[in-house]
Amino acid sequence: MNYSAFIVLMVLLSTSSADDINDFDLSFVVSIDGCPQPVEIDGGLNLDRYLGKWYEIKRTNSLYEFDERCVITEYKLDSNDNVFVNISGIKEDNTDVWWGGSAEKGSLSNVFNATFIFYSPIAQYWIVDTDYDTYSLVVSCNNVNDLLYVKNAWILSRKPKLESDIVDSLVAKLETIGVGSANLRTTTQDCDN
Repeated sequence: MNYSAFIVLMVLLSTSSADDINDFDLSFVVSIDGCPQPVEIDGGLNLDRYLGKWYEIKRTNSLYEFDERCVITEYKLDSNDNVFVNISGIKEDNTDVWWGGSAEKGSLSNVFNATFIFYSPIAQYWIVDTDYDTYSLVVSCNNVNDLLYVKNAWILSRKPKLESDIVDSLVAKLETIGVGSANLRTTTQDCDN
């Protein structure tokens, strides 16, 4: 096993309880088939319209998000015109959790180079699709080394619930871009936000 992959696995195992490991599926965290190739969103991303609060509806497994519910992602511009990503949620034991990061504009209007607290490598953060008022589909991919890639996907909504036909359409889009949807988990949104 490559040293970088070993380090990622050891960090994951050392920071997780036995229950987390038993419930956690690595199949979409680490893959060998590369990152999806981003394409420009129709008309380019209108960042001003995109900023603000988004509720997490579904997500793939990730290295930092195990059992949270009521997950909200808020996008704001920082003083350098980079996007600050603030993510909050509640764990199964009802403790509040928070993590965040910063995303610099990348090669396309809807692609960013993101770094997140507790996960330092720069990752591609791609807003695949959005209508700005209802839904957003986001994919992140990071080349850990020249062999392993970490992929994540999120379906977000401006409200705590999203129509099932929209969710189904976004899930299908994940399949077409090579991210897959077998390990999408529904995020419970049962809090007063």
